[in-house]
Amino acid sequence: MSTLDIRGLGVTYRGAASPALAGVDLRIDSGEFVVALGASGCGKTTLLNCIAGFVDPTEGEVRLNGEPILGPGAERGVVFQKYALMPWLDVKLVLDVWSRTHKTVFFITHSVEEALFLATRLVLMTPGPGRIAEVHELPFAHEYLISRDARAVKSSPAFIEWRERLTRHLHETLREAA
Repeated sequence: MSTLDIRGLGVTYRGAASPALAGVDLRIDSGEFVVALGASGCGKTTLLNCIAGFVDPTEGEVRLNGEPILGPGAERGVVFQKYALMPWLDVKLVLDVWSRTHKTVFFITHSVEEALFLATRLVLMTPGPGRIAEVHELPFAHEYLISRDARAVKSSPAFIEWRERLTRHLHETLREAA
């Protein structure tokens, strides 16, 4: 069992005019599949890199089971999603592996549908600096694992309503940032 605690996390890259992340607080409990969704520049990759130990925060901390993350470690794995490396790895397979292993997952994406389908908890991020705007518990990953019918899950009224709501939110965020 593992718990990841992120408190007051901020990252400002050397020479940057503004922070990449500011005031990020998040707790990820053992076995969760947490997906961070947001537009480019909202800090998703920076947050993942802090969790992995690749980037040191300039403010706050990341702790795994109460111990500060001070660099990469064998107790954490990072999988870089590049279609050229693993074209066979689709979201259904990811969910199947997660359901068998009960590993804790932090996943980042730009895709609203991918986020909705995979997440047991969705973290919606906004840019300038990157912050967590909203966090939502979602049922769709569990619904798929029970039914094994991705089409039924993605065509359900609840999934469609979430997809439209999040798409609108991302478009509004981009408009405000411009």
